[in-house]
This record gives sequence, C-alpha cells and structure tokens, in this order.
Amino acid sequence: MHVVVTGAAGFIGTNLALRLKETGRFTVTAVTRETAPEEARQAYCEAHAIINLAGVNRPSSEAEFLPGNLGPVESIVDALSQSDARPRILHVSSARAQDDSAYGRSKLAGEELLVGFAAQTGAELSIFRLPNVFGKWARPNYNSAIATFCHNVARGQPIQINDPAAQLTLVYVDDVIDAFIAALESAAPLPRIGEVSPTYTTTVGDVAALIEGFRTDRDDNLIETVGTGLCRALYATYVSYLPKAEFSYPI
Repeated sequence: MHVVVTGAAGFIGTNLALRLKETGRFTVTAVTRETAPEEARQAYCEAHAIINLAGVNRPSSEAEFLPGNLGPVESIVDALSQSDARPRILHVSSARAQDDSAYGRSKLAGEELLVGFAAQTGAELSIFRLPNVFGKWARPNYNSAIATFCHNVARGQPIQINDPAAQLTLVYVDDVIDAFIAALESAAPLPRIGEVSPTYTTTVGDVAALIEGFRTDRDDNLIETVGTGLCRALYATYVSYLPKAEFSYPI
C-alpha cells in the first residue's frame, strides 16, 4: 500500500514514517514544508491512503492558526477534487477541536472541509482527535511537558511545575501508530471518528514524579515496575532522551 504522510518531519510523522517502512507492507511518500506544491499534488493523487499530520500549534501569532491548520487540508481536497483518485484519508485533529479558541476553530475548520469532501465524493475518512501525544523524538522545551521533563531529568537539570494537580490526558505515540495501521489495513468502512487506546488520565505532578524516579532508581539499584501501561510508556520515552554516555552505568 502506498501511503502519503503529510507533516512527515514532525514528531508523530517521523515515528509513523519509520514504522510504516519497518512493516514492509507500505511504501511511504513524505510531504513536508519543503515539498513543492505540484509534487505534493501528484503524491496525493497517486496514494492509496493519506495520513494528514500537517499543522501548527505554536505559531508566532494567532492569525497563523487558520492557514497553518486549514491550508494543508485545502491542498489535499483541491488536488483530489480535480482527479478521480479517492484514497483513504486519516486526518489527525485535536481533542481541542471544539474549543472556542483560534487553535480549536482552525482544527475544526479542517475537519469540516474534509467531512464535506467525503460526503460529496464518497471518500473514506476517519478523524483522530488526539489528546497530548508523547514518546520518543518529541522536541523538549516546545509543546510537550513530558519531552521536557525527560530531557531535563536525564541530564540532571531541574524541571518547572506550575500546578502539580493539573490534569493530563495522554496517549503514547506507538499506540497512535498502531491505530493508524489498523485503519489503513481494515477491510471495514472507516469510522468517522477514529479511536486510539489506551489513553491515560493523570496529573502533571504524578508524571513528573515517575520520570524523576527513573533517574533515582540508578542510585538505588532498583527498577520501577516498567512492564505495562503508562509507566512502561514513560520509561521507554525517558530512555530515548538519555545521552549516549548514560546508556550504561556501573552497578
């Protein structure tokens, strides 16, 4: 199956493109901000499936949300509308898509454009409204508290917590990719709203305490119960941020 991944240079896109290639069941065309518009249009029309990850969440001004999040969807819809191609579309939106904010409105606008296109053409569409996604290769000190915590703790640097009781709803990037692959390979029609599981509800303080514990475990010669669930996913993420010199240590 030939899959086009937009936003392929980002955190989720980097993980996804690599995983798809590793399965041996997919060929992947990466579309990034560096891809020429005509090249992207051709890729959309030749694809069996498109996974749209392109968008912005930390622009320099609120005015950039709408073009940054709606623009990539408009490019896909415009290209497919002028061809007979009807690839399966997986669109990554946000759990904040119904927020009354510039970001939320921009994400909802992208959803609505795709829903209209699917209704008119019969194209298969599934929208994934993701909460906070964490895992390897997220950029620290950007938009992921977990990436920042892991990066700093792994280097013995302090972390800042404004409200330890603040709630977090999390999903692990590998589980997101599992859901995407299942949707790509499903013989059944796609649900309009795609689901990713498990999701984890926790607090900023509890997550920080777990991550800090991973480092102090080395001093105690103990290991947390890292075999399942959120603790396992956090530990795998933490290990990915270790400097290479820290991969081994004396007992």
